[in-house]
Amino acid sequence: MLIVFFLFRIINSKQKTIQVKEEPEIVIKKEYGIVVNNYDFQKLKIQSGETFSDIFDRYRISPIMVDKIQRYIVNNDIFDFRNIRAGNNYAVFSTKDSLSRGEIFIYEINYVDYILFDFRDSLNISLMQKEVETKNKYCSGVVETSLWASIVDSSNLSPALLMKMSEIYAWTIDFFRLEKGDKYKIFFEEKFVEGESIGVGKVMAALYQHKGNQFYAFNFQINENYDDYFDQNGKSLRRAFLRAPLSYSYRISSKFQKRRLHPVTGKIKPHLGTDYAAPQGTPIIATANGKVIKSSYTKNNGYYVKIRHNSTYTTQYLHMLKRGRASEGSYVKQGDVIGYVGQTGLATGPHVCYRFWKNGRQVDPYKQKLPEAEPISKDYIDDFKIIADSLYNILDKI
Repeated sequence: MLIVFFLFRIINSKQKTIQVKEEPEIVIKKEYGIVVNNYDFQKLKIQSGETFSDIFDRYRISPIMVDKIQRYIVNNDIFDFRNIRAGNNYAVFSTKDSLSRGEIFIYEINYVDYILFDFRDSLNISLMQKEVETKNKYCSGVVETSLWASIVDSSNLSPALLMKMSEIYAWTIDFFRLEKGDKYKIFFEEKFVEGESIGVGKVMAALYQHKGNQFYAFNFQINENYDDYFDQNGKSLRRAFLRAPLSYSYRISSKFQKRRLHPVTGKIKPHLGTDYAAPQGTPIIATANGKVIKSSYTKNNGYYVKIRHNSTYTTQYLHMLKRGRASEGSYVKQGDVIGYVGQTGLATGPHVCYRFWKNGRQVDPYKQKLPEAEPISKDYIDDFKIIADSLYNILDKI
């Protein structure tokens, strides 16, 4: 027994001194879905004046291969090399040797889309996309000075959200006449790539309180190709005409009036239009679908465009800096850019004079009862009510 005891002590003692050497855990690191452990990886930005050829040459990609890449991209309509933009990201996976030759090259077209050039075996070029994560967000506020100050300056939200709001309510709220104390609630999507916000997605629901009235907007998907905004009763927020020829609230400098002292001539005469003062170069948009019947220049009107929308309505846009693609005889859609704010013709400052005809007579568009778009059809109204009720509850809790 004594011998066995000593043997146990010796064996046990030896076991305590044995040290097991553990192998270090290998951390697999990926960029753009590619394992970078076996490469020298660099992520850089395109410099001003830099070309793809400059970068490929730096990483020892042969001129023959560069020419092959250019022909492949042109033939397959993937990307125009001339559209490379300074400031965009690019990345290079190079060999870990003295040559340090690039084997994989990435060019980011935007936050989501990128081109992958793979030189490892044979040339392989692919148009890829990063994974986009969508998160639901909401905000609310009170207008003190302007909607811009409330949404962008105070709430530190993207100007894109402001633009979406102006588009949604373009037919129902006059954003040129917002009042202090107006309130809003917005339930929207924000998109993220690699944990960083890349901008606002779809606005699912909104409520704007203006002059004691509540204007609801609920997004409803009619089919996979079409969605629109409707109020709580399924009535479309769209109208046949936009409220104004600018997409956001710039100042009305002169209203439609029968007697006005002209700022240039000093004579009293009718002003049969509405002047919107805005920075030079601001896009001017068509307020409704129609055919361009005049795109010209006169001494008083400057550059202008006139659109016939149907047998009843015609609109005109004066004093443009330059015209867009609105050539005579062309058809334009509501919201298309037809020119840019200027001060050509008889004008004291940059603005667009918007004129509106009904049955051949110039009228004040703000005093017209403009035709509405079709409401949700009976086939979809039950589905809409279910979605609208759930969105209403979300807005109510904001």
